[in-house]
Amino acid sequence: MRDPLANLEVVAAVMRRHGRFLLAQRPAHKPKGGLWEFPGGKVEPAESLEAAIARELCEELSLQPAARPRRLLTLSEGHLQLHFMAVRATGTPDKRVHQAIAWCSLQQARRLPLCPLDRQFLNTLLARQLSG
Repeated sequence: MRDPLANLEVVAAVMRRHGRFLLAQRPAHKPKGGLWEFPGGKVEPAESLEAAIARELCEELSLQPAARPRRLLTLSEGHLQLHFMAVRATGTPDKRVHQAIAWCSLQQARRLPLCPLDRQFLNTLLARQLSG
């Protein structure tokens, strides 16, 4: 049984094609069901962040990383640590576990009902764009 006080590490794939980000809608039966997020999932014990994001992309979207993923930002909420990873992937995403997937501009993504840490990440991206 998992220690409820231990940190839960999760990875999220930040994929961008033609100026749009790939977002996925969480299944209705899961926590935060119906909200949109960057796709990803839990890091298994003794698994690197890079291995976790590759596994999650394959399991959830039938994609393979085309280059080594790199960590962009880590955000925390309680015992959850969410690592946003920049990923280039090959293939066409297939929604295997999500209700929907969509390629969205930053402005379109900000109008979606997002999971809280995903919204915080997008706001950080927007702030960087406005200041840069």
